[in-house]
This record gives sequence, structure tokens and C-alpha cells, in this order.
Amino acid sequence: MDDTVVTDVIEKIEAKFGKMTVTRGKHHLFLGMDITFNDDATVTLLMKEYLKEAIADLGMDASRVAATPAKRDLFAINDNSEHLENKKK
Repeated sequence: MDDTVVTDVIEKIEAKFGKMTVTRGKHHLFLGMDITFNDDATVTLLMKEYLKEAIADLGMDASRVAATPAKRDLFAINDNSEHLENKKK
């Protein structure tokens, strides 16, 4: 809670391990996570930008939206398929 104590700890860590990137305050970006410490003692974690980047790296379109994760043909019936045996139904 005390900035001088935090600064002292950071300086000691950097003396041993080298320079670090340090952010202070209620908003932080860490390992693809967008972390916000809220005034009501809760934390909001978002990874939207990280996911968009991962989808783009896979060569996919991140702007497509789906109402469900199911494939479009989930309830399509193939009239040419064989019927299941009663035991397998």
C-alpha cells in the first residue's frame, strides 16, 4: 500500500535480476490479460485482444460472430444415412 515500500522492493528485485517493466495503479496488461482492479474490491480480467490476435495468427476471421459454438448443420438430417439399430438408439 505504501509507494515507498513498493519502490524499495522493486529496486531490490531489479538489483538482483535486472530491469523490469513495472506498472502501478488499477489497470495492468500481463501475459495477454487486461486486468483492472475495481473500486468494489473485484477484479475484471479480459482477454479479448489476446484472443483476436490468436485467431488472426491462425489465419481466421475474428469478426465473424456465432450465436452458438455448434456447427451450422447440427440439426440437419441426412435422409441418405443408414438408420441406427434399436440397440444403438
